[in-house]
Amino acid sequence: MDPVEMTVVGLRTAWELRVRSCLDLELVRPDRKTLVRSRLFGKRVQTKVNLREAPSKHAQRVVEKLR
Repeated sequence: MDPVEMTVVGLRTAWELRVRSCLDLELVRPDRKTLVRSRLFGKRVQTKVNLREAPSKHAQRVVEKLR
């Protein structure tokens, strides 16, 4: 395939396959500055008890991930 017909991603892939690095190597991973956990209810919530419990369960999982 002619390089003129490739997208940037295609060209970088071709370079990577020819052992030419296109991304810098990160020796140390930078600290996270944000934490996101978004979920829908796993199943239909039909009672107020389940509706009250769901946010606390999600908050518990966020704290586990934060640790």
